[in-house]
Amino acid sequence: MYHNKDPSGSEFLFKDRPRRFRSVEPDKEFLELVAELRARNKLHDPDVQWLIEKAALCSDQNARWAREKLKLLIESDRVQDTATGDVYRPLAPPELLSRGDLHLLNQADGTAWMVPMNALTRGMVVTGAQGGGKSMFLVFICKQLDAAGIPFFILDPKLGLKGWANHLSAIYIDVEEISIDLSPPPGLTYEQFLPSLMPLLGEIVGVLYGVEVLQQSANLCIGLRNKYRNETGNSTEISLADIQQAVPFVTDVSTGRRLGYREAVTTTLGRIIVGSGDLFRCRKGVDLSTLFQHNVILGCRSITDEFAAKFLALFLLFWLYESERFSPPTDRLKRAFILDDATLFLQAKPGFDAASKTSSFTHIFSRLRSSGNSVICATQIPHLADTGILALSHTVLCIGGLHYGEDTKLLAQMMNLDERQRAGITRLGRREAIGICAHSAYPGVVHGYTVEIPNLQGAANER
Repeated sequence: MYHNKDPSGSEFLFKDRPRRFRSVEPDKEFLELVAELRARNKLHDPDVQWLIEKAALCSDQNARWAREKLKLLIESDRVQDTATGDVYRPLAPPELLSRGDLHLLNQADGTAWMVPMNALTRGMVVTGAQGGGKSMFLVFICKQLDAAGIPFFILDPKLGLKGWANHLSAIYIDVEEISIDLSPPPGLTYEQFLPSLMPLLGEIVGVLYGVEVLQQSANLCIGLRNKYRNETGNSTEISLADIQQAVPFVTDVSTGRRLGYREAVTTTLGRIIVGSGDLFRCRKGVDLSTLFQHNVILGCRSITDEFAAKFLALFLLFWLYESERFSPPTDRLKRAFILDDATLFLQAKPGFDAASKTSSFTHIFSRLRSSGNSVICATQIPHLADTGILALSHTVLCIGGLHYGEDTKLLAQMMNLDERQRAGITRLGRREAIGICAHSAYPGVVHGYTVEIPNLQGAANER
């Protein structure tokens, strides 16, 4: 063999070759065998590689023997297809599933699917029906993050993860027990931070044309804070309740549309404040810079208003985003931010940008990932989640199946499934899963089961 290099002398070109030497030019039958082996992900098997070599280069008798062995292997795989009824076959080759340090699930044949942990910086979406196993999958992922020394922060609206806090070396905090002020990350001032936050707040509450009212309210609060510090020498922070209380003092809004904008801003801010308890009322809240350095499960069941839930997620993500403003780009995973019900926190509908069906979450997410921060979204209704974040998430898993047509259609598009495979989504059982990961050595769909986690007292393993 000359490895695609021509011999030095043209007179050598098989002039005196023996009669028993086989041409390296494969025939049609051989090409069809190799094509089916490739389609069935068998080419990575060392035994298959050895047989292909013999079928291509050996004498006629040995070549026929090797080809018959390859045909038997293909026929055996076809029988497995029929026996299992698995529309996600062929199975991925074990040689490609083993390249990584993060265990996602076990393939149907028991092979562990490993991917690079740094793949999480490019986002993950976990979907499936209630009770299918999404929350336990998140527990399994967080256990691996904790072992690797990577902190995680979970928004848990159902309290499904409360009983797992000790198992994950995490601090459990209920939003009823803390408050969050609007203080900027270290290194930034209110004058830099709040003007950037107000347009995002206006987007959340659906008053895009009232952002100027929000900006003026924020400036009033900043001015009063500076005056208080200069007169007393004491320090204080600004809360969302302060922003609301400053709205009536915004000037030039006595008539016309601006008056309507001011009333809309007051009403919608009131929804956030009332619907979140005392979370955004106090001027001295929890220290986020310390909180984000630890494993934290934030119980959010007491948040009853959708605006409040969205603002909580947006503010925390934006705070992280601004804290990484001067960080150099990196693919190394530094932190994971997990939303256990992404539809509650990231639902995109006509209150955001109705034309693009995305929100500022998309822009924040794209910047966070370049700084080593991962966003992992779990949802039962993926077609209602922010489409920008779905599009930017390179790892997608469906656990326990889905039944609504819009959801299965979306997953089929994201995973490049055919119609039979799309229909198969509705038949996935508990803990049964399919998934893709753009950073996996195997680029196709992997079908298997999530890892069973021993049940703990006070923790439901079936979630």
